[in-house]
Amino acid sequence: MLVEKIYQAWRQGRVLSLVSFDVKGAFNGVHSDVLERRLAARQVPTFAFKCIRDSCDGRQARVTVGGFESAVSPIEYAGIPQGFPLSPLLYIFYNADLVEWQVDGNGEPSISSTTSMHGW
Repeated sequence: MLVEKIYQAWRQGRVLSLVSFDVKGAFNGVHSDVLERRLAARQVPTFAFKCIRDSCDGRQARVTVGGFESAVSPIEYAGIPQGFPLSPLLYIFYNADLVEWQVDGNGEPSISSTTSMHGW
């Protein structure tokens, strides 16, 4: 249905934009240093990020295959945890730079938005 709506818009000469995210494993892919920069760019207080980092750091994992269980090991870049109440919101902040640009009628970034892309 989505693809048909896109074709319908094109046939009518309209510009249509779609941004989608493949969220399988998305939270695991969040790098805490990048998240910290994105939150700071949006003026989220430092103490808030420190609380968030404390909640996400120190995660561990064990691999189980059949009857074998590995030792528990720390996860170096664990991302943000599934089931953490703030994870969806943090993921939105993490990807906000990808979707915050304003575009003109030709689909080009407008001059005003390109000057505020947080150093891009």
